Amino acid sequence: MTQARVVDGTAIDFLGIRFHPGMSHGMLGVPVSKLTDQVVDLESLWGKKARDFEEQLANAANESERIALLAASLPPSPEITPVQKAIEWVAAVRGDASIDELSRHVGLSARQFRRLCIEQTGLAPKMLCRIVRFRNTVGQLLQPGSTSQADLALDCGYYDQAHFINEFHEFSGLAPREYLMSVSSNPTPADPDKIGS
Repeated sequence: MTQARVVDGTAIDFLGIRFHPGMSHGMLGVPVSKLTDQVVDLESLWGKKARDFEEQLANAANESERIALLAASLPPSPEITPVQKAIEWVAAVRGDASIDELSRHVGLSARQFRRLCIEQTGLAPKMLCRIVRFRNTVGQLLQPGSTSQADLALDCGYYDQAHFINEFHEFSGLAPREYLMSVSSNPTPADPDKIGS
């Protein structure tokens, strides 16, 4: 996802798999770029296999059994790709990387890397870096005794506090202060790794 989306989960149960960026490549049967910002029915990806699988999940005795079925449904992880290596590096540098740096890091031309990044993550490299930077910022914002938002914005690579607030709103749907208030009223704060993915 490249933008905030509010989901009301009070009336339904959720069961799913969350892939780190680039890690679903080869497991879903379609280029990830076709799924960006979409809600796609599993049957449109897997056909009859999805209908059979959903029936197995519905007939499972408990959540543990459903999780085991879900884990068993995935094919083995394919070999690590250059894009996945680049994503690990993006995480290590907290999103502070250019497409030229990323492509050099994995030995591809900038054009090749951009094409593969979109295909395997559903995101252009610049958007991927923005989301990684945002996740890092949320993690720091949630730390007790964190610095002022202006200092945090500069420490995390934003041009200024306005840039930070605009991007925060784009990815979370809230201003940083609103987000902090929603987290403080929620006994189980949001995992920053689950934001913007």
